[in-house]
Amino acid sequence: MGINYSQCWEDQTVLTKALNVNKEDVVLSIASGGDNTFALLLQEPISVTAIDKNPAQIYLLELKLVAIQQLNYQTFREFLGVDESSKRIDTFLEIKSQLSGQARIYWEDNLEDISLGIIHCGRFEKFLAFFRRRVLPWVQSKRNINKMLACITMNNQNDFYDNVWNHWRWKLMFKLCFNKLTIKNFARAPGSFDGVERISSSKHYYLRTQHALINTPVNNNYFLNYILTGRYGGEFPEYLKQENFQKLKQLVDRIELISQPLDKYLISKTRKDFTKYNLSDIFETVNDSNLILTFQQIIKATKNNARLIYWNHFIAKQHPSKFDHSITLDKVIASELHQVDRGFFYSRLVVESINK
Repeated sequence: MGINYSQCWEDQTVLTKALNVNKEDVVLSIASGGDNTFALLLQEPISVTAIDKNPAQIYLLELKLVAIQQLNYQTFREFLGVDESSKRIDTFLEIKSQLSGQARIYWEDNLEDISLGIIHCGRFEKFLAFFRRRVLPWVQSKRNINKMLACITMNNQNDFYDNVWNHWRWKLMFKLCFNKLTIKNFARAPGSFDGVERISSSKHYYLRTQHALINTPVNNNYFLNYILTGRYGGEFPEYLKQENFQKLKQLVDRIELISQPLDKYLISKTRKDFTKYNLSDIFETVNDSNLILTFQQIIKATKNNARLIYWNHFIAKQHPSKFDHSITLDKVIASELHQVDRGFFYSRLVVESINK
């Protein structure tokens, strides 16, 4: 199995505000592209366990960890693909001895992804690159893209969207490029559309993108910038900011990498350690019985007053009602944060507290 996501597509600002991680916390985070695991690490918890059932995602996070440890800031940016470079293979050869055996073998077999820049190597990110090269130029000119991303006030942004951006080609693009067949076969992780046969993904993505373009500022939305240009623009994920780089070097030994499904890992836990959970969108396609089993294990592995955050893509999911006595939905903060969430793909944000 290859890398599905080489970046995280959930807003780290929303994540850190919802969880409010402190120096006493023990954190569990879905690894994915690693960005949000690093954002939580920067809050200086006791430890962060990064877990993913896809080993390739763990190999990606491990390579980012080694790059943080071994490289200076500018070389790190170039190696990851933030800045242009023709020396990524050479850099990899210099640092690969620091990788675990399995990670080293994986990356030696995927040098083309190293050369590309590892923030661009995910299945989803490669789909976006194809979209930018082959589709977007027929829909929006570079001039219009630059004007949209340069909007400073929400009034300017809304006027530009209504009068220039939201034309018939833009609407048609979602039907052709963001339908379930296209996204399932070329963009998202296998199984992402299980159980959503009656939902129109093209309509979903159109409405969610419209929300992002008319309700949230575009000038600091690095998700939109990357989708439209392949670059982050003026804002970056926290782990890529220069002011955080030396701090990350000092903290990376607090990360533990686990390649295992979450429920199986939690079953093996004998101590009630965790206080904060970043669960990405892992419940999206989980059936009811497995959802119950997973939440049972979460409760067992968790200290009292713990907090969880996760996102719903198409299907509304939250803790099963049988756990209402010990899990509380924080609806107000979830609604407030969802309104300003720059990771606009998701239809719902869920924040919960465990009080056993």
